[in-house]
Amino acid sequence: MVEARGVVKRFGGLTAVHSLDLTLREGEILGLIGPNGAGKTTLFNLLSGQFPPDAGQIRLLGREIQHLPSHRICRLGLARTFQVPRPFLAMTVFESVLVGAQFGRRVSGVSPSDTAEACLSLTRLGSRREAPVHFLNLAERKRLDLARALATRPRVLLVDEVAAGLNPTEVRETVGILREVHASGIGIIYVEHVMEAVLDISHRVHVLDHGATIAIGTPEEVTRNPAVIEAYLGRSAGS
Repeated sequence: MVEARGVVKRFGGLTAVHSLDLTLREGEILGLIGPNGAGKTTLFNLLSGQFPPDAGQIRLLGREIQHLPSHRICRLGLARTFQVPRPFLAMTVFESVLVGAQFGRRVSGVSPSDTAEACLSLTRLGSRREAPVHFLNLAERKRLDLARALATRPRVLLVDEVAAGLNPTEVRETVGILREVHASGIGIIYVEHVMEAVLDISHRVHVLDHGATIAIGTPEEVTRNPAVIEAYLGRSAGS
């Protein structure tokens, strides 16, 4: 569904992403982990068109997209959430999600309003439909960000730390929502520091350190990998 080959991104003298290869397969949830500064969010910015790569190729559903702006990529079927939610504070919850439905990928016979309602239901925000966005707590704002991305009707969803800052109950509910999203046929690339969440839900895990790949495999394989233990999980994780 997504294929990146030889992707490079530099900021002045800093190379944030080093000749990176990444693949999201059909029907897959791909976890993307690594320490702070590993290049995870930069990679999301490259995949979603916010940054152009300095080298390399990115394909979405077989089509090259590295030269396209974010709104074109969104309409081709790729959406994202943000590590820090960016809600429209002057809107209601429903209005905010409707924005995504109006400007996302078109599907014949489905109205933006119906799409928005379905996304509110999926993200457990139906009861908050008419609430002003600025009344929402952190967990609700993260689910709103997810609902707005889903309202664009993506084929691929980039999820950036949707469980960060949440309590264990909220994390479990969020993981449950992501499972439902995946069951609907949407491929997911999931960046997360809450290890229980990302390891529980991912089919494969891609590990970055300093903008380069250090491991790819099942959750069990990467958590036993010495390079991952040293770079991300900590030496004590090997005991």
